[in-house]
Amino acid sequence: MPRNALATGSWMALVVALVVVSGALITYGQSSAPPSSAAGAGGAAPKTNVSGPAVRVLNVTALDEKGQAVMDLDSKDFQVYEDDKVQKITDFYPPMPPVAGKSASTTLILFDLLNTIYSQRENSTTLIVKALQPLEASDSIFLYVLSNHGDWYPVHALYTRPQGAVSSDPPWTQQVRPLLDQTIDKVNALRIEDYKDPGGRAAATLLALDQIGNAFVKIPGAKSILWLTRGTPNWVDYPYGCKDVPFPDGGGSYIGGKCTDTCTRRPGVAKCVDYTPFLAHFGQKLARTNIVFSSVLVNTTQGLPSADLKHGRAALPPADRGRSRDTMQQLANVSGGQVYLHGETDQAITEALQNGRARYQIMYNAGAPDGKYHAVRVECARKGVRIAAPTGYYAEANPG
Repeated sequence: MPRNALATGSWMALVVALVVVSGALITYGQSSAPPSSAAGAGGAAPKTNVSGPAVRVLNVTALDEKGQAVMDLDSKDFQVYEDDKVQKITDFYPPMPPVAGKSASTTLILFDLLNTIYSQRENSTTLIVKALQPLEASDSIFLYVLSNHGDWYPVHALYTRPQGAVSSDPPWTQQVRPLLDQTIDKVNALRIEDYKDPGGRAAATLLALDQIGNAFVKIPGAKSILWLTRGTPNWVDYPYGCKDVPFPDGGGSYIGGKCTDTCTRRPGVAKCVDYTPFLAHFGQKLARTNIVFSSVLVNTTQGLPSADLKHGRAALPPADRGRSRDTMQQLANVSGGQVYLHGETDQAITEALQNGRARYQIMYNAGAPDGKYHAVRVECARKGVRIAAPTGYYAEANPG
């Protein structure tokens, strides 16, 4: 790729080709499990695509005051509001009963080298190793690295052997340090120039997340994606060269980034690429396939005085489209996930693995998709139960 390709704005066309590379980087094995969301207690998958995009799916986690899973709730225990209006629950799927020797959920961890600082990678790597190395049940954990050019490389890949197969090998997590180091060395050896254009970096990142979502849905049941990153912008100002960004998706494509002037700081003068269409499309995909998306803001507190931490100066700013950290919050909001502000990699992985056993799916009929953002609130009538649920969604007007 020419060194000036991204600087001239041609990344808009080039990013489409990344899907070919991304799709080839997954090591597939044999798996007969069809893409579906979590099965209910009776084993049947929710019919989330029967009534079209007007059927809203909420993945809700219920924990007690000690952080333990609450698994005996009924639909009558929940109340759903959209834009402050009560919604009638049409379908309800409780968590799957625990099965001996099997994890309650599956977790994919994405270590983002594209959007992190090079000098801080070693510290983040150490935190990942510390969290994963002691784990004995590792078959439900997958680890990838997002390169500085938007390609995702497996450390421990999806579908490395048939689902349900029993292995006598030691858990791969015991070797996570050399496996992770080898993968990062391979990525660094490619000597690919980083994206200088923030739009190219944002498009490559969000495209990679979308393709990871496509691959991850092949695994049934409750799932979590954990993004270790510093975030990426969800809109980018462009005084010139602004174009819509198409995202390949399955057998078709959709506009993931829209060239507009509604998000620019200089309306009437400059254009901007708005990634709200990606948030709408990806949010629906996460909901329908029982995926909760969380992020860890890596190295955010390194070097900050304790007084800064005490007064919340390292916290996320108020929700505002555009900034890198806002993308992390938006993805958590539409999926029922969480943003860990202080690099709590260990806690994030532990909670992702444990909280899947408390995952409920709640559905209701919303209005016709209008392309707008709609606030959602889920409440539980039982005392002492803490709920984690989506706080809103973008109603994709023309879903792909």
